Amino acid sequence: MILVILPGLTLGVVFLAFAGKSSDRVDRDWRQDLLPAATACGAVAAFGSELLSALRSLDQAGAAALWGGAAVATAVVGRASVRRGWTRLRAELRRPEILEAALLAGLTALCAVLFLTAVLSPPNNVDSLNVHLVRVVRWAQLQSLSAQVGTSRPPWAEVMMLHLRQLYGSDRPVALVQWASFVGILVVAAAVAARLGANRRGQAVSAAFAASLPLAVLTASNTKNDLVVAFWLVGLSYWAVLSRQRRLSTSEVALCGAGIALGLLTKGTFALAAFPLVIWIAANLARRSPTRAVLARGAVIVGAVLVLNLGFWMRNVLLEGTPYGDVELLRRALEVDDLLGQGRSAGWPFFSRAASLMAL
Repeated sequence: MILVILPGLTLGVVFLAFAGKSSDRVDRDWRQDLLPAATACGAVAAFGSELLSALRSLDQAGAAALWGGAAVATAVVGRASVRRGWTRLRAELRRPEILEAALLAGLTALCAVLFLTAVLSPPNNVDSLNVHLVRVVRWAQLQSLSAQVGTSRPPWAEVMMLHLRQLYGSDRPVALVQWASFVGILVVAAAVAARLGANRRGQAVSAAFAASLPLAVLTASNTKNDLVVAFWLVGLSYWAVLSRQRRLSTSEVALCGAGIALGLLTKGTFALAAFPLVIWIAANLARRSPTRAVLARGAVIVGAVLVLNLGFWMRNVLLEGTPYGDVELLRRALEVDDLLGQGRSAGWPFFSRAASLMAL
């Protein structure tokens, strides 16, 4: 049961490593290090799950070895960065102003209530019971990401739920994936506000606005994947703003690519929502780098997408012959009914033609 803390522990260690590594930058604070840490841990979950699945070892021991090994490796290899990150974090957590303190207290209370709800209340919405948890339970039984279980829909959120289930021994903590994404959205929203020039009070207001969205609060304690994909979208907006302000380093480009990959691996609607942000990032990269460097950085992003999505695509190829199956399966994977309304997408000629080409 106590093993369920391993993913959070790993995230904390990786976060401190990033915070210590970026301590020489004057334009960074701790809020802006959570996204790279979450992206790195997300990539570990995606890639590690594929390896464990190939060995049919996606059980408690396998999950514990994956997360424990990642935490230990980060602490050993980056021990100097972890120490610097801890020192920097203590220095930056200074006493807030009255308004900022009030907003933070309210956000903390809200997150605490949602945490208790997520842990104590079993998921009871139809989508969770009919789709998301079905995949988690079946994979847990097989100890593998079987090609026969919900193949057409991207699996990353459910894979994280599977890890929590295996580590804990039951389904009780699986809703914490959505809850953690909710908290992450608040932090990254504050980081985006900081990038746009907001002071600490403005950053707190940005986080409070994100927390005030009714649908976010309602879904923060269930086992859907909407907040997970929203987290990757908010993270992508951070990379877009940062790429506008300065040239991204190679490691930042790789993290941006991994974020895109994890968004695609979470929910089909990410591709449609992320398209303008990806174009903006590409334009910023082209504006700040010579053609050869742009092509190299584009290759890094494409490589990250391919590496992290290859297992999911290959399972679809083995079962259906294409990465997303036929046109109907692609329509379901992209979940265009959520955007166009029930019954409208089937008769949309442009989408049908585009889907046919993508399914080839």
